[in-house]
Amino acid sequence: MTTDGERLALEQAIAQRQLELEHYRRSGDRWHQATTLHELGGLYQKLGQPGNALTSYEQALSIFQQLGDFLGEVATLHNLGVLLKDKDPERARASYEQALTILRHHNDRRGQAFTLHNLGQLYESLGRDEQAKAAYQEAIAILQALGEPSNEAVPFINLGRLAERSERYDEARQYYQQARQLLQQAGALKRELIAIKDLGRLAERQERYKEARRLYEEACVLCRRLGYREGEVGFLLSLAGVYHQSGQLLQARATYEQALTLQAGSQDDPLSLFAIHLDLGGLLFMLALTESARRHYEQALTLARSNDLPPSCEDMSWNALGQFFHYLGQPVQAIDRYRRAFLSRARSGDITGLILTLCSLGDLYGHFGQLESGLAHLLEARTIAEEEGDSATCASIDDRIASIRNQLGPEAFAFIRQISESERSLLIEATIAGIISPELSQQERIILPPEQLSPLIERISLALADQSPPQERQALQSELEHLRAQAQAQSAPDETEQRARAAAADFYAALLALLEGEPAGLPAEHPYALPLSLIQKGQTAWRASQIASNQQD
Repeated sequence: MTTDGERLALEQAIAQRQLELEHYRRSGDRWHQATTLHELGGLYQKLGQPGNALTSYEQALSIFQQLGDFLGEVATLHNLGVLLKDKDPERARASYEQALTILRHHNDRRGQAFTLHNLGQLYESLGRDEQAKAAYQEAIAILQALGEPSNEAVPFINLGRLAERSERYDEARQYYQQARQLLQQAGALKRELIAIKDLGRLAERQERYKEARRLYEEACVLCRRLGYREGEVGFLLSLAGVYHQSGQLLQARATYEQALTLQAGSQDDPLSLFAIHLDLGGLLFMLALTESARRHYEQALTLARSNDLPPSCEDMSWNALGQFFHYLGQPVQAIDRYRRAFLSRARSGDITGLILTLCSLGDLYGHFGQLESGLAHLLEARTIAEEEGDSATCASIDDRIASIRNQLGPEAFAFIRQISESERSLLIEATIAGIISPELSQQERIILPPEQLSPLIERISLALADQSPPQERQALQSELEHLRAQAQAQSAPDETEQRARAAAADFYAALLALLEGEPAGLPAEHPYALPLSLIQKGQTAWRASQIASNQQD
């Protein structure tokens, strides 16, 4: 994706080359005509005009052939291969084969190796793995004979990725290790990071988390030696991901924060900064550190909206904020965020994201008693997943649908299940239009607003996890006892306020029980059932993380 500034620069460069081309045509300078046409092809390619690029390359190729300039001919054939690999792969293959024939005729061994590597990548993209493997191995043999370990490492890495995709993991590891050794031998430390990244990813895939962690830590040290901050941030994110996958959430949090500190001083890579904020927000939400999670989600959204990032970044931010409000018992605000994610994903054709948001909406409506709407959104998600042939997602949605069936009972479920596609569409259109039922609006009048509830949940979570001073725990208990007594004692001006105070008193009592080490629970239909569940799940995550850390040490 080119920015407006980049597009303007490319257009100006094209205009300049066209003037030069006209000059060379008038003067009869054939060689400069060919080189200028070759350059024009590259500029058109960058600008996203493949038709003009193809025309320019073909004209350049014809002139180079007439002049007998085999290097110019080969360079143009390579560029044609790159240009055509997606739209016309057979013609791309023919271009590479033609280049290879020329290079063999002129005994250009290095050029042959480069072309074989490109040909291997093309075969790989076509699913012709054996031919890809043969091309890479032939390139390796040439580069070994030439004594070029740094270049030799590249086809080894591609052989590793080929083996990894075929789940031949031991073979893949051997190739990656050979590549790393060659890059170390050549002193190509920055390129060695590529091999380390591949080895780390492979270790993660096989759930060898200690090995992955060691590799990523080595990479971070190497990045610091090289002064390569962007690379260090990337490996810190990989390291945080390993901690997360192995259940070490506290170490993951510390590593994300380290990456954030390193990246925050630079605006060069807003996508990395976005990823840190979104991932860290998700991890904090798992620990029920809701206020911290919200800040990171909002920062991610700001980055997504103020930079030229892919549309999916904004979609993911809206969906995360929808989940935040959902679990804080704020259905109206949650629906608003989910709705924004839904609309954006529908526009961009993000099918996976669309299914995710429909499921989130289905769960929300189901929890808050809007069972018909919940079922409609889940059925729509299932229809899309089925059309995509995604059986695993269909099975997951079926589990969600079963939850609604259990709430309704078999007869009522069977009746609602038969709603027509047009009726289902009306319910989904109501969501898209932002039409909210009175019952959902009533819920938000009963429960504490997010600006009060979210900080309280975080304080409780930190106290329960022994992450706050003892005096904070005592202060919390005193506050909750006072708030509970206040909610119970005051008379309410109307029925809604009476329900709100009674619900709050129940919630404060449950929180006090948790702080005292006693079991606590609220009925599923209680306004504070979700916030209490969030805190309890967070405590489970804290304990699991501490156990995982002890096991790893």
